[in-house]
Amino acid sequence: MGLYRVINMGVPVLIGVCQQASDPTPPPKTITINNITFNTVGYGTTTQTINTIPVSERISTTLDSENNNFTFPTDSLAQYYSNSNPDQQVFTNFTVSWTPNGFNETDLPVDGNNSISFQFDTFSERPPASGIWFLEGEETGVNAGILPDSKRNGVRIVVPNLDRNDVYETSPLVGNVITGGAGCTCFIILGQGFPRNNQTDRLSKLAFASQTGIGDTTFILTVRVLLNDGSFATGTQTITVPQSAVKENLTGGSAAQPTIEAVRTRAILQSPSFSTFPQVEIPEEDQVLSLMQGGNSFTAPANSMLNITDEENEYTGSHTLQVFFLTDNLDPNDFREEVTVRYVITTTEPIGANQIAFLQEELRTQTIAFFGMARDFIFGEEQPVAGPTVLIDNEAMFKISTALNSQTWQIRVELEKADETFQVGANQTITMLSNSVKNL
Repeated sequence: MGLYRVINMGVPVLIGVCQQASDPTPPPKTITINNITFNTVGYGTTTQTINTIPVSERISTTLDSENNNFTFPTDSLAQYYSNSNPDQQVFTNFTVSWTPNGFNETDLPVDGNNSISFQFDTFSERPPASGIWFLEGEETGVNAGILPDSKRNGVRIVVPNLDRNDVYETSPLVGNVITGGAGCTCFIILGQGFPRNNQTDRLSKLAFASQTGIGDTTFILTVRVLLNDGSFATGTQTITVPQSAVKENLTGGSAAQPTIEAVRTRAILQSPSFSTFPQVEIPEEDQVLSLMQGGNSFTAPANSMLNITDEENEYTGSHTLQVFFLTDNLDPNDFREEVTVRYVITTTEPIGANQIAFLQEELRTQTIAFFGMARDFIFGEEQPVAGPTVLIDNEAMFKISTALNSQTWQIRVELEKADETFQVGANQTITMLSNSVKNL
């Protein structure tokens, strides 16, 4: 309805005004980043070289506006684990706590359809003191270093297919390199160009990392949470890494650790794939031995392991496994009289799918423990130590399939200390030929 004018005795008179009312634009939905918690959890360079940092040596730091204005305190980060060793880059995970502004949990998509993303942009000169380190992807480890590598670039981490409680007022744990993690897509943003997918597929394959001697670094962290209407609630926070925050080494001591000298397996029994019983002895002429050591670059020889031994009964080979390792750089006084020894196996792909496993009590796991090993034996004068043997010193079995041919896997030794933490050895990579594992 418009403006009307009526002429009365030559005098214009306004008798009514009416306009089309419009709804005010709703305020944008945003988030406020309350705090970010960082923990130093592992060291290495790639997923094949990960070592766990003992709990007693870890640094936990929470950044917020109240206590430190999102600025890392002195010595709250480290570049190396020890001895300024470039193979021991320290990795730090993080999780973000936030509150919603103008929306609540019901404004998120249904479970399974939620998404959250993290973007790191830096205004510091190249190179930055801290950033994201990719353990796997097109740009990986020492070849890529810490990204973003200049004030023009950035890193974006997108985590899809989550439930509401995975993202609401908190975030998934990013960079927990010693365990698994949610699936993700990681982009490297170069200048103003389109983001390039780095082909890093899990949150456990990337971490926060730092280096010394750079000066202060200022980052902008942007967090985006998907809403059910397809829009995003966004929050940003400036993070400051003073030069004093990053120390060169996490620990002052040497990188003392059990070091693998050789790994030996022998197929002596056959049993169902997912059971330790019944056990049938493999005929002596079919038993095979694999010795992996420095002399053969820790490569499993051809036809040295067994997968299927009896296809009709669905039997697979059950191997012994023994590790020979050095302990001469460790202090026996750090350990009890009886020591728990662990062998830990990892593969590039998740353990399972009849690939490689220890088998005990119908459970597949990548770790096997031996309890009550004598300290005097583990730290005796005879080096390397002939470690305990799977299947002989316990009822576990080592099983491996042809799916691991032409691939690699890693094994390490862990020794329990008196304080109940574990002294973790470096991962030793085992290389498989195209015919290392055979079927009978």
